[in-house]
Amino acid sequence: MSGLNAFVSNGTCYKGRGDSADDLMLPCGNAGLGHKTCCQAGDMCLSSHACFNGKFGVTYLAGCSDPDYEDGSCPDKGAFDDQAWAGLVYCNGTSNQWIACEQSGNAETLTDADSCFCPSTSRTVAFTDGSILDNVVQLPTSSGGSVIWQPGYVPSPTSGDGQETTTGPGDTGTAPPTPDPTDPGNDPDVGSGGLSTGAKAGIGVGVSVGALLILAALALLFLKRRRRASDDDIPKAELDGSPDAFGAVSLAPGTPGSASAPSELDSRAARPWSVRSELDATASSSPGTAAALKRKSQLRHGDNADMLEVPKPPFITHDGNRPSPVAELPG
Repeated sequence: MSGLNAFVSNGTCYKGRGDSADDLMLPCGNAGLGHKTCCQAGDMCLSSHACFNGKFGVTYLAGCSDPDYEDGSCPDKGAFDDQAWAGLVYCNGTSNQWIACEQSGNAETLTDADSCFCPSTSRTVAFTDGSILDNVVQLPTSSGGSVIWQPGYVPSPTSGDGQETTTGPGDTGTAPPTPDPTDPGNDPDVGSGGLSTGAKAGIGVGVSVGALLILAALALLFLKRRRRASDDDIPKAELDGSPDAFGAVSLAPGTPGSASAPSELDSRAARPWSVRSELDATASSSPGTAAALKRKSQLRHGDNADMLEVPKPPFITHDGNRPSPVAELPG
């Protein structure tokens, strides 16, 4: 038993109790490892013990490898159990019923199927399943050839009694054992990719937070560059006229405001006797010299050059002569 290959089609098929099927009918796997549903060579074995023929586009029921036709792998053709095969039609709606149909001529192998509709009264229900049946295994074109198990239905190594087990539902062999609580295949938190739901959620949150941080950094960089560009666009003349760091206004040299500070210092330093000394020292000078001294004094004590008075011309007597400087001196 342990030397049997689960990846070849081998065995004899029966269309009913003790009634052998045509040689083109092959088991869906190795019948030495357990009874199998039978389909025509080259066809696809489906879930619910059905078959599909690509040449004619027919979904049908055929037979099984159990000569007594009592094994669970043997399809129920109902009222058409005397036929080698019976076509199937899916009755939609809420019933999900697959109905077996009568085939005229009682052909032993697949041909064009007769027209079949869902009857409104009496019907032969073969099985109940969804509108799309699972592909289980692809049969070879002759007995002893290799089969192609479809994903989810690949058989596991044989058990001690020679029965093979498969990894998916709907297999025509022995049903897989119920997994224990530690079996990851029964853990609702384990996804098809091997990551738990919590791990997937954590990855999703991490990616979202990282994307938000990157966007925030880009926005901050953009604002800084925009502010720097705005500062660079301020005219230099406007910067020169703006208040400095200590709140003072920078004035250009030569303005009246800049000349006021030294003028105030000079006025505080002046004393009456200094003026008298200058007058005494220049008493013998001409009236023009006295006018120049008066102008100098006004320049020293004035805050602005605009406040200076225009010197008056020297006094002239009625006879046209200037008064003598000696007459201006006291005594």
